[in-house]
Amino acid sequence: MHKFYIEKNKNSFEFTVNKRQVNKYKALSTSVLFDKVEYIAKSSIFPYNDILEEIPKSFELNFVQNAYLNDELIVENQIKKLSNSDLELLVKVSKKQSVKNEIICEAVFGYTFKRAS
Repeated sequence: MHKFYIEKNKNSFEFTVNKRQVNKYKALSTSVLFDKVEYIAKSSIFPYNDILEEIPKSFELNFVQNAYLNDELIVENQIKKLSNSDLELLVKVSKKQSVKNEIICEAVFGYTFKRAS
C-alpha cells in the first residue's frame, strides 16, 4: 500500500474574459471555460502522477450561467472526496466581484489511485 500525503489546500487562479474568448453575443466560449477548468484539475494532480491515474475515471460538468466580456472570474478547486482508492476534485468558476458569489460552472473530476506493484 502507498503511503502518501495529499494537500487539502485550495488551488486557484483568476482571469478576465477578453475579446478572443467570447462568442458573437459576448459570452465566454464554453471551450475556453472547459480549458480553464481542466487546467486547474490537471495542475492540481500533477505532483501526484506517480500514485494517481492521469485520466479521470469520472467527470461531471454543470454550467450554471454565462460569463461575459470583461467579467473577472476565479477558478478554484478543492478536494471533495479522498479515500484509499479515489480522489474527487471539485472545481468552481465564479465571478470575482459578486456579492452573492455567482457561480458560472462547477465540475467534479474523479481519479483513482494506481495499484501498488
